[in-house]
Amino acid sequence: MDVILTMKLIRRKFLPKIKQIVFVTLVICIAILSISAVNFYQEGDSGDYVKGAQLYYSWDHFFEVNEDLGKHPLWEGNSKSGIETWRCVTCHGWDYAGEDDFPGIVKSSNLTEAEILEWLNGNQNELHDFSNYFTVTAIEDITEFIKVGVTDYSEIFSEGELANENVDRTYGEELYKNECLSCHSVDGSKINFGTAANPLFVGDFGFDNPKMMLHIVRFGHLEINTGSESSLGWELRDSLSLVGYTELLPRGQRDGAALLDDFDYDDQGDTTDIVNLAIVLVIIVLITVSFVILRERGG
Repeated sequence: MDVILTMKLIRRKFLPKIKQIVFVTLVICIAILSISAVNFYQEGDSGDYVKGAQLYYSWDHFFEVNEDLGKHPLWEGNSKSGIETWRCVTCHGWDYAGEDDFPGIVKSSNLTEAEILEWLNGNQNELHDFSNYFTVTAIEDITEFIKVGVTDYSEIFSEGELANENVDRTYGEELYKNECLSCHSVDGSKINFGTAANPLFVGDFGFDNPKMMLHIVRFGHLEINTGSESSLGWELRDSLSLVGYTELLPRGQRDGAALLDDFDYDDQGDTTDIVNLAIVLVIIVLITVSFVILRERGG
């Protein structure tokens, strides 16, 4: 009788807490599942040039892409292959001036929205039809980026490097400490974008690919909340100064350019492994709590 009475007292005392644990766990599980969907494009007000800039960078990060998509037809005869050939930046460049004999889009900012749309939906060139891959909102966002975000960098970069007269590295250091230090640390090595054997730090990107770095600083890093010029209240000079300062940070590679050529920018910020682990842990907690409840009821 004492054992039965003790079990009843335990059940009466702890069962409400167990129910609370179950409820909280379910809430956490739902939150984690929501995070796991972060890669899907969030529809909002059309004409968001920051989102358009991120789509320009790697639109396949936001939309499901058929693995059999293959090489873009406009790349036939060229060296690159796969999804990379479908990304806007691969053809038109981080400086929007064009790559591998493809035209730039700097002058496209002078076109009307309707004229830009003609290029995106294939009316000007049927091989350049992205209407089957983007939503209407996404196309409007890219159009707005071309109209508002694309900047002529011809006088900002000299032979691929930032011209010193456009950069205040002392001011850039101040911006770095205010906006970047908490994630990347003082020397930029806190986050390794490469591997233990071949590390890649912020300094590698700033030194070896300042144009790419400038695009990400200006418009944010995909779905990671790094901010953008518009959200931070910055102007181009602010972004240039920050990029100029990152060129001075320690690098993981003495010749990082070769590694950067094969670097998959789309993988950065991918939380899939973390989310999967978190889900497994939540499931374990749920099973454990359920077992305890069933055991208590059986008692």
